[in-house]
Amino acid sequence: MNAAIYGKKGDTIGRFLRNATGEMLPNGQVKITTANGASVTIKTSHFGIIWTLEDEKPETVKNAKPAPTIGGVSVGSKENVNELSVKKIREKYSLDDELKILRKAVEQISSQNGIPLENEFYDYDNFVGGVVGAGKEFKNKHFKE
Repeated sequence: MNAAIYGKKGDTIGRFLRNATGEMLPNGQVKITTANGASVTIKTSHFGIIWTLEDEKPETVKNAKPAPTIGGVSVGSKENVNELSVKKIREKYSLDDELKILRKAVEQISSQNGIPLENEFYDYDNFVGGVVGAGKEFKNKHFKE
């Protein structure tokens, strides 16, 4: 994705950074870093940024074609969408939580529909069940509430 930077008092694109990513800083500034490691920090009170997929620098803000956004974040590729999706899921569910939910779902679907599972799953499930059971036993013994 590319960053077209312009002064808020005008309509002209001043800088155009190719293959860039942006990071919002706590002080209201944005740090833009290019693929080759060069970076620039701008004050959002003085400058605006248009994230674009266009390869050529637009002359004006009106001519700039913004990149698509999802959840208020500009994205430049399918991979960006995947990264944002995983990040949102991880805000609510850890990878461990997700694995636990899926393991329980597989067991439930299998038992309700009489679908036999691979021996490897049973081995895995028995191992995980044993570890979880031992952990619960240990917690109950040593960490009473």
